Amino acid sequence: NIENNSYNPILSSLFYNVFHNIYIKKIIFKHLRIFNKNYSTRFLFIEPIEIFEDSLPLKCIEFDGKSFDEKLPTDFLVDPNSTAGVTRFKHFKFNQSYNQTISHYQFNGLQCLDLGFSFDKPIGIGVLPMTLKTLIFSSHFNQELQEGVIPSSVVKVVFGDHFNTLLSPHCLPDALEYIKFGYAFNQEISYAGIIPPQVKYIRFGSQFNKTIEENILPDTLVYLKFGYHFNRPFKSPSCLPSSLKTLKFGKSFNQHTMVRGVNILPTNIEKLVLNGFKKSVVTQKDNFIPNYLLFKLATLDHPLNRPTLPPSITLLELGRNFTQLISEDWLPKSIETLIID
Repeated sequence: NIENNSYNPILSSLFYNVFHNIYIKKIIFKHLRIFNKNYSTRFLFIEPIEIFEDSLPLKCIEFDGKSFDEKLPTDFLVDPNSTAGVTRFKHFKFNQSYNQTISHYQFNGLQCLDLGFSFDKPIGIGVLPMTLKTLIFSSHFNQELQEGVIPSSVVKVVFGDHFNTLLSPHCLPDALEYIKFGYAFNQEISYAGIIPPQVKYIRFGSQFNKTIEENILPDTLVYLKFGYHFNRPFKSPSCLPSSLKTLKFGKSFNQHTMVRGVNILPTNIEKLVLNGFKKSVVTQKDNFIPNYLLFKLATLDHPLNRPTLPPSITLLELGRNFTQLISEDWLPKSIETLIID
């Protein structure tokens, strides 16, 4: 029992700890609210950016002056308290109209740069900072990229819909893990050094329809998506790395997946999407579909036989153009989810 004295150190300590924890909790949540409110902000003009209150934790800004197209001051993002000229922001996005040459030191310290919509100017070597992690090119950007333009620190690159320039070997940094090509890209990538060795994610746009040669895609790749017009045959199993987990084809793909009796599709794939596949090879019993956990067929003009589907499939999705009858024993017992569009 606690004695009822005028001063009890146990009660005093307990009160202090409870009060202290409640107070600290309120302070933390207060700063979190300020952080969430001011983390990302849009500006219409340069002046508010330059005089924005330093005490607020602004890290991501979007320059949203739709008609603004003037050259930016070289130090307009620089933290006034930084002796190294480092920007006080981590993320920056240009507006729709901006199309001015960018220069060195404008983005020193930046981690994510979005070049907006209209930007289409050459970028010199050393202009983009070595702190950059994500680079999003504008929709209209279609300039040649020399080796060293994209910093070696970048791990994610997104190209805009107008980009259709030939990529030279090593113009994409070795540390790159994520590449997304836009609508118009349709250039050869079948040269050593074009696709970096650490890439895990590649997504091609609608117009891409070039042959994927052997051993061009790295064995780190886990996600590969082709666009609407891709319809090229694969010469051998070496065209697609065994590391692939997700493989998606567009509506135009209609090539045989068996080459000299060998299945060119990697056996480790967990999700396979065939949006326009119609080849009769799908009825063969020689392991057309390996142990895919997720499988989607959108188009097929002939029945599927029961042996075509492996007993390990857990999800099967049939697209809106799938018109074949499903027999009683057609679905494997392993299926947990069946989606019919």
